[in-house]
Amino acid sequence: MTRRQFLKLAGIAGATVVVGGGLAGALAACGEETASTTTASGAATTAAGASTTAASVAGKIKIGMITDFSIPQLVNNQRVLEAVIDGANKRGGWDVGGAKHILELIPLDGKSEAATSRSAVERLVTQDKVNVVFGEPMSGAWLSVTEGARTLVITESMLPNVFNPEFKYSFNVSMLPIETAVRVSHLPIYLGKQPQKWAGVSEDNIMGQSMLGTQTAIIGALGYDFEVVTYQPGTSDFTAVATKLRASNPDVCILGMTDAPLFQLMRSLRAAAFPGICLCPTEFLPGQLGKIADLTELDGLVTGCFPTATDTPNAIAQEQMADYAAKYGAWDDPDFMGGDIFYAYRAAVQKAGSIDADAVAAVLAAGLENEGPHGKARMVARPDAGVTDRTVCQIMEHLMATVSGGKLTNIQTVGLDDVLKYCTVAWSVPMGPPPGGPPAGAPPEGAPPTS
Repeated sequence: MTRRQFLKLAGIAGATVVVGGGLAGALAACGEETASTTTASGAATTAAGASTTAASVAGKIKIGMITDFSIPQLVNNQRVLEAVIDGANKRGGWDVGGAKHILELIPLDGKSEAATSRSAVERLVTQDKVNVVFGEPMSGAWLSVTEGARTLVITESMLPNVFNPEFKYSFNVSMLPIETAVRVSHLPIYLGKQPQKWAGVSEDNIMGQSMLGTQTAIIGALGYDFEVVTYQPGTSDFTAVATKLRASNPDVCILGMTDAPLFQLMRSLRAAAFPGICLCPTEFLPGQLGKIADLTELDGLVTGCFPTATDTPNAIAQEQMADYAAKYGAWDDPDFMGGDIFYAYRAAVQKAGSIDADAVAAVLAAGLENEGPHGKARMVARPDAGVTDRTVCQIMEHLMATVSGGKLTNIQTVGLDDVLKYCTVAWSVPMGPPPGGPPAGAPPEGAPPTS
């Protein structure tokens, strides 16, 4: 199985993409690489189309990006990044140590394949000489390249192989490795009661089994009973799943699906008169889900949500939405992974007063706290992966909400101290497939040794 297949099985390719702006040219050219350019007149121009005269800036920050042009959520990541870079350049760039720097994005298609991604990273490091690489979820396959070149990497992965005690320039900024731990652990406080019996439902594939393995470990560590329920890829009739859940009658059912299957299972559970709580640990996207069916069909679902889906998004989320709307016409609630990388890098560069990799890495490794699109964020260590001497993983505030009348209600914030407490417990237990699941397989290159 290729990495591309693995990511697609993970459900990362579950959203519909509206291609536009600089990315449209890339996809129209059958996946050709896109990059920002500098015009002959000396005006620096991003792929997003913004320009600032060379006389008004002191330098350029070159951001490399490894992505997959075939996966909608990663395509949306690039679209959002193009928009916020465009907005930053229109505002004159970033002030770094008292000097203005414009931003240039160089996105390359790694195709979710180890060899292709590694080759793309080698180009970014040796030819394009980028200041930083923004990595995709499978970046553990090529981090040895950037470490050898002493190039800063900020990646977005749920896999622990991105952490290595020997890596000094690699950092993970993502909701992916923490959202299940936080929402499962915080649910009793959110509900005001203590559920004892839990069930998890997910597709019977590699990623689904991995998700269930994570849930099994976390819920077992909390001392609760847990039942695993799987369904075959392509399932649209969830009557049998709902019947099984109704018979076992868990207090909480974790729904490990998005898009159409989420609606289909909720309908079946309602028809079966399932009395328990339904929890979706991933973030709710009203704009995307509303294209599938009436959101009232999800009433009663407890879920996470982006600040952008609330009536009071924080200042960074507002900036992100405004930059996106300025580029594409309106904020259309894109399915992407949050954009936390961009704002963490901005905060680190500005605090360091430099774009030097060692200086920025030192700031990230020393417990940087910043405001991101999810709210307050903090870099923490990963002792479970053997990284105890520096902070390499960002945690961030979480929002939990209930769908009622098709809208998100009872929105509550899980603060950073609680997030860290929940993650510390979750990261301390082995993760993997539940009993009966497929073998986990060998870890990718760069994974820390297992005990």
